Amino acid sequence: VTPAPGQEREAAYQLIETELAALAMALDDPVSRLNEVHRSRASIMDRLTQLQHRAMCVHYQPQVDPLTGDLVGCEALLRVHDDQQQAQPPGDLLAVLGKAALLPELDLWVLSAVAAQVRDWQGRLPARFRVAVNVSPCTFTHASAVERLVQLAAPMGDRLVIEITEETFLGAEQVVVDAIQQLRRAGVRIHIDDFGTGYSSLSYLRKFPFDKIKIDQSFVRQLPDDPESAAIVRAIITMGA
Repeated sequence: VTPAPGQEREAAYQLIETELAALAMALDDPVSRLNEVHRSRASIMDRLTQLQHRAMCVHYQPQVDPLTGDLVGCEALLRVHDDQQQAQPPGDLLAVLGKAALLPELDLWVLSAVAAQVRDWQGRLPARFRVAVNVSPCTFTHASAVERLVQLAAPMGDRLVIEITEETFLGAEQVVVDAIQQLRRAGVRIHIDDFGTGYSSLSYLRKFPFDKIKIDQSFVRQLPDDPESAAIVRAIITMGA
């Protein structure tokens, strides 16, 4: 994922300006403030350099049918290489990219990598095998990103699962619905992840066309002993049926 030069400079400027303003407000000691500013700037630039140099890869976590033991799919997970070239979870890099408005580009890079991998696997995959990819909420509100998303997704058809969160529907609901419908027309399956956290509304289950609902573990782990959790899970299942 390599931002265009102007975009990269603007992203770096945006990030540094935001971080430095926050630090200036939070710290009263001028010496500590200056040291913290320099550390923050160095950290931000290091993370942007990671992005520019494509020090990232996609790992695939297997998904197994608990009843048969059959391999039925996998989840694509972004990993970032550290100084020892070990692949690590992205951590706060995603927050930094979010501030720089680069998450749509990152999502497209991941999906492009997944599409290439699925092509490589073609002919060796079980019929039911599907690959799940998480897509950031902001990607669905950029028309050009959605267009490219559909282009990358279409060749994979129903082998691809796009996982989204409830946050995706905050704000421009109709824009998101249109994007989801485009993906579904291409054969892509849409799953909602961690349902029941943060922005929960059972009305989402009636208004939007999901193929699967993944209920947040904070409810599931209490079953069957907690009556409130059981009632919530029953309601979600009923609304999503």
